[in-house]
Amino acid sequence: MRILVTGSSGFVGSHVADQLSGLGHTVCALVRPSSDTRWLGGLRGPESAIAAGSVRRFVHVSSMAALGPSVDGTPVADDAVPHPVNNYGRSKLAGERAVLDAADRIPVTVIRPPLVYGPRDRETLAFFTSIRRGTLPIMGDGNNTLSVIYVADCAAAIAAAALAAGGQRQGLRHRGRHHLPVA
Repeated sequence: MRILVTGSSGFVGSHVADQLSGLGHTVCALVRPSSDTRWLGGLRGPESAIAAGSVRRFVHVSSMAALGPSVDGTPVADDAVPHPVNNYGRSKLAGERAVLDAADRIPVTVIRPPLVYGPRDRETLAFFTSIRRGTLPIMGDGNNTLSVIYVADCAAAIAAAALAAGGQRQGLRHRGRHHLPVA
């Protein structure tokens, strides 16, 4: 199958491209001219996916930030009324709504992963490095929780959504040692 991956030069997108390629799919990368493409290897350009014909499904990777934070410390239900608290969350919610507007024409899936960590990460590396050095950063009053997912697990869930039939809205929740998609 030919699969176009936007953001394929990014942290999560490069892992999604790796997994889909590893499964034998032809992955086409859509990147900006200024993108760091060192992780993309021999991936093809988007013109080969676009030339292949119509889009059969669309997977939009959003963020838990589109929902906004929990007000009581319990996980926010995927069908809760969104209340993003910053521009990032508001832009992710706007992107979700634009994608969902096309759901009557093509199968779409919206995935809202939590904080993603792992190899190639540049954003949360300092947090985990400080823990490794014996300093535990405390956020809030120290009783709050942080939802995280390992990048390979997140990429596997995105790849599975891309290859699945139909469309749906999904969140990625961390439950114990398992990363489970929640419909």
